[in-house]
Amino acid sequence: MKSNENDPSKLNMPSVSIIIPTYNRADLLPRAIDSVLCQSYQDIEIIVVDDASSDSTCNVIQKYIDKKLIYIRRSVKGGGGVSRNTGIQRAKGNYIAFLDDDDEWMPDKLLEQIQHLKGNPRCGMVYTGYFIVDSRTSSMAPNKKYEYVSYEALLKENCVGPTSTYLIRKSCFDNVGLFDESLPSCQDWDLLIRLAKRYPISVIDKPLVKYYTHNDRITTNYANTAMGKELLLSKILPELKSRPQALSKHYFVLGNLYCHNGNMLLGRKKLMQAIKACPSVPKYYGYFIIALLGFNMFQHVAAMYGSFKKKKYKTS
Repeated sequence: MKSNENDPSKLNMPSVSIIIPTYNRADLLPRAIDSVLCQSYQDIEIIVVDDASSDSTCNVIQKYIDKKLIYIRRSVKGGGGVSRNTGIQRAKGNYIAFLDDDDEWMPDKLLEQIQHLKGNPRCGMVYTGYFIVDSRTSSMAPNKKYEYVSYEALLKENCVGPTSTYLIRKSCFDNVGLFDESLPSCQDWDLLIRLAKRYPISVIDKPLVKYYTHNDRITTNYANTAMGKELLLSKILPELKSRPQALSKHYFVLGNLYCHNGNMLLGRKKLMQAIKACPSVPKYYGYFIIALLGFNMFQHVAAMYGSFKKKKYKTS
């Protein structure tokens, strides 16, 4: 992989550009920025892209503005993908990292990732494990699903952590493109699929990010999540036609999302498509039958299943 690391014209450039997209999180943004400033690896620049916030973000950011921090304020809200792309286009580093404004990094996160990519020149990206932090209770548990991912695995599901765990060689974006700004969700998954098709993606098997859960994350917005998954599915459908297990998983997830959002008719349709794509999965039939019983019953069973999974996770 061609690199600019030894290019004399790049000697005064930062090695890593950290992009922090933000929107109306003046209360949380300092925690994210401080976690970057506390990194043991400091050959960096920080690019905060304010997506037309209406709160006091502009005032909060002033105390941080210096040679390491660049503040870009957008006049019109464009969403996370637009903000991340704005940061990538402004970045001077050979490596790109992302940090959501409500997450934070452990002190050696960047150092370990830089060392990993320098030791594995074929890898285009490395991600890390992460702690899941409940914002309501402050309870924290490590996410246990770490794995080396492949193109095949990513066609089936997003088995990589949140964008706050990524470190990507900037040169990769020249070859695979930026975030797809037309997607209301799944922009990270779409990018990962394109990356994995061309480059190995590696993992550091330890939690180096604190990922905070709360109600206003896009992953808790069923309507936006479903719309993004539909659009992503349409993009990769040609690849999935010869992979019935992966295709059925997409339909199954969509069926669940629509049912959770109260659209039982469309939810049942997607669940039936999952069954038709891969008839050998008993779980699909069970969910379809529960969906026939209506929204309230579906929500009740889903809540029971979620509680069971949490207990199983804690004891595993």
